[in-house]
Amino acid sequence: MNKDTLLKQYSVMLEKLLEYGFLEECNVYSLKKNLSQDLYVIITISKNSFYVDVFEKETCEKYLPFYIKEAEGTYVSDLKHKIELILQDILNHCFEALNIRNRIISYVKEKYETVPEYSWTKYPNYFTLKTKNKKKWYGLVIDIPYKTLGLKGEDIVDIINLKNDPEKIQELIDYKNFFPAYHMNKKYWITVLLDQNIDFNLLKQLIDESYQSIE
Repeated sequence: MNKDTLLKQYSVMLEKLLEYGFLEECNVYSLKKNLSQDLYVIITISKNSFYVDVFEKETCEKYLPFYIKEAEGTYVSDLKHKIELILQDILNHCFEALNIRNRIISYVKEKYETVPEYSWTKYPNYFTLKTKNKKKWYGLVIDIPYKTLGLKGEDIVDIINLKNDPEKIQELIDYKNFFPAYHMNKKYWITVLLDQNIDFNLLKQLIDESYQSIE
């Protein structure tokens, strides 16, 4: 489980962390769990961070093999698997998915009577948004690897391509939330990363501007 990606695709429910057993101090939530007779894990979560550290009980020092990606052996593999199960359980109980796709679909259906079109058998998650009268694209929602945008992370992220004025596109691009258009004309289109950092009111405004520029 990529913890950086998790924080971008899910929203933490802080009250659920307390119910789960986390302790809170200065808006930082921590949970200590025994892993074996010799090791324990401390999971630390805040609104924008997620850390997992493994310690030796005898010395209270970090158990270094856990942090080495190339570390092999049944013991370390079993340890990492055990922690993955703990993290998955925390995810199930204390996080909720940021389903921005559905919010976009609801918005364009209500405002423009747009129904997403899933046109590619090879890419079943891709869909286009077309204007009511001209039936031309004003939005394209797809999922791509983070690294495609030059960001760290191995997981997949949703993006939307929208049309806008070239000057505004240049003002928006910050390589964090807004990027030069992925696989589209970079002068007139912009790629928006659909994660927890996106201001949905701003996103709706950009969708409106894209629709109006075409219709």
